[in-house]
Amino acid sequence: MTVRALLLVWFAVFLQSCSFHNESSQSTVLFESSVESISEEKFNKMHHYGYACLSYSGGDGIQVSSWQPLRGVDSSSLSLTFRTANLLGGYPYTFTVIGIQSTLTGEGVLKSPCPRELPLKEGWAQLGRTTVRLPQKAEGAVVITVPEDFREGAETVSSVTAPNALNASLGDLVNVTLNWDEVPEANTYRIRYQKDSEPKSSPISYSGTSYTYPNLAPGTYRFEVAAVNAQGLTSSGRESSPITIARSNPPSEEENPAPPPTH
Repeated sequence: MTVRALLLVWFAVFLQSCSFHNESSQSTVLFESSVESISEEKFNKMHHYGYACLSYSGGDGIQVSSWQPLRGVDSSSLSLTFRTANLLGGYPYTFTVIGIQSTLTGEGVLKSPCPRELPLKEGWAQLGRTTVRLPQKAEGAVVITVPEDFREGAETVSSVTAPNALNASLGDLVNVTLNWDEVPEANTYRIRYQKDSEPKSSPISYSGTSYTYPNLAPGTYRFEVAAVNAQGLTSSGRESSPITIARSNPPSEEENPAPPPTH
């Protein structure tokens, strides 16, 4: 094979490679919603979410997009276009469009990755979701349309009741035992305290309804217990009455043995 023939073969391979990369950048995910497809009340709620992103999982793992403004085509419809990498044929993919209210975007949220699932809290919503299976021989650019499937994060969880009857009792001068009533929907409890005017302690996660803080330093303490459900939603904290530790526990004879007798 001559040098010219080799160059022509190399050039053909190069063009094919460029074409492949060009195709891989053209896969498109569309989200569309209109007041005709959902209730007017839902559509008006959706308008409160100023930014949206795409999270999708499938044959090539979990991928997320950057955030983009959620703008209406007109007063009665919304549309978003996301560009993705080339999708692998023969695999199911789940696409989720997540929205966030503009009032929350000042906290650096738009610089963070798109959540993989809907955050279960105020100001977040799932705008659309769908699962599709691409044909085994799917090649090059594909277009996926994500239908509206609107639900707000704060509506997907029930509220968690704060523990009742929190009692703090002092034992052995420096040990404080906390007891509280069980909260049926609680998975764990978050326990912490504040000593005098110092910052609150780091919270402890605990699954029971009785906990003892040992060997506390002198000072006035206020203890707080909150309930946490299986979805991570935390109740308001229940605070105990203040309890004062007057002095440190004296050392035991083993820690501070008596001096040997003198002769």
